Amino acid sequence: PDRRLVSEYWHFWRPPVGAVRDPAPPALSPFSGELGRCGGFLIQVSLLFRRFPQAFSDDASKISFVIGSLQDRALSWAESYLALHPLETISYAQFIRDLKAVFHHPLRADEAARVAQALH
Repeated sequence: PDRRLVSEYWHFWRPPVGAVRDPAPPALSPFSGELGRCGGFLIQVSLLFRRFPQAFSDDASKISFVIGSLQDRALSWAESYLALHPLETISYAQFIRDLKAVFHHPLRADEAARVAQALH
């Protein structure tokens, strides 16, 4: 390319001095609908939304991100869910309530203790 042209228009390509671009939110490990994993997945989602509030400023962007992090049974559920509840008609809170109703079955205290013991 013509160096003169590049130098003349360089300011259009580079950010202003002192401008800091926010990094893109990282991808999460996909949630497949596996029993006992929904709670941990939703904690990760919540932390990510707090860390990158500008990337998830509305309900549709939050729901879209969660759906993009689903696979297998959980993604099949989301596909059916969106057929009945278009994205622009539901809140993030309602979507999460419905997701939890299907996939969030926390371990009972005795099961949780047994699982924790097995990890050590």
